[in-house]
Amino acid sequence: MSKWYIFMGTPKQDLPDDLLAWTPLTPTVFFILMALADGPKHGYAIMKLSARLSEGRVRMGPGAVYSTIQRLVEAGLIEEAEPEEGED
Repeated sequence: MSKWYIFMGTPKQDLPDDLLAWTPLTPTVFFILMALADGPKHGYAIMKLSARLSEGRVRMGPGAVYSTIQRLVEAGLIEEAEPEEGED
């Protein structure tokens, strides 16, 4: 199972226009990034933590989570993490 993490790289002033197009962040993007802020997580954990962080106001289904993750990966904002030792 894949995990993702936030790629912390370029300062905002150096971001190309295609990344600036992500602003302002949608609630789905915001809570996915918040969920990943403390380390890699599986999609299901992202969904559960997002619901908890938003106090139940944001509930994302698998389609929204995984399609948004794919867009974030393609934009270079997050990267897929290597499995930790002992994980499948």
